[in-house]
Amino acid sequence: MGQRVQGTDGGNGEVPSMCPRCVLAGILGEALQDPDSRQLLARLTQDKTSLGCGQTLRRDGEVFQALYMLRAGALKTTTVSEDGSPQVIDFHFPGELIGLSALGTGRYLGLITALSPSALCVIRSTDLEDLSTRYPGVRKRLLQLAAREVGRRERMHQLMLGTRAEVRLALALLNIAGRLQVLSADGLSRFRLPMARADLAAYLGLTPETTSRHLRNWESKGWISTRGREFRVEVPDALQVIASRRIPDGVSVNHTRLAGIGSGLPG
Repeated sequence: MGQRVQGTDGGNGEVPSMCPRCVLAGILGEALQDPDSRQLLARLTQDKTSLGCGQTLRRDGEVFQALYMLRAGALKTTTVSEDGSPQVIDFHFPGELIGLSALGTGRYLGLITALSPSALCVIRSTDLEDLSTRYPGVRKRLLQLAAREVGRRERMHQLMLGTRAEVRLALALLNIAGRLQVLSADGLSRFRLPMARADLAAYLGLTPETTSRHLRNWESKGWISTRGREFRVEVPDALQVIASRRIPDGVSVNHTRLAGIGSGLPG
């Protein structure tokens, strides 16, 4: 794992404020209002770790020790497919919890590594257990979130099965844009792709060449513009039509429905 940093609450006993996008506030609920939980809540925001690009957070099958809240950067989870090749099964972006699937199994699924320099809050399993014992609502929300995480991955997997390469790619770009929270009211989005195209291709079950070919095709049609990893979706309806698979050309679709497939945050 990367460098661990122990924070401080400033010595006044107050709970440090959480990051604006932190999902913990929604999970903790009533615990945030209880003065008796102040010290425990402070620990949740004090313990932090950082990773350099390519460094490992957790390995497949390791015993569950903590959840991780990604504050900055991006990570990926990789497993080994049946033919022995690496398969990217998920990406992780700021504001998302990492390790939720281990709540049910007791072990981490896949190799979790940093795609870029990343900063994380470490939420120890012992602290989670303590909070869950004191506040049953916390346990309920954690289990709900874990179930949504499993459901999200399964929905994405099912959407990818038997679909054409361009459909998978359109779904992935809308998914990533939605999770990065860069979709504007009119559906236009501009974002930096956190992963290399080879990782994106591995996530989609495609070759990098196929992925790049479709991106060049869309760019030639004016649907997207790219500069390295910088992406801008110029014609969202075009990608929506491709991603929906069933909607004819020229019909607009609500982008939040498709992008929301990837959201790991409680709704």
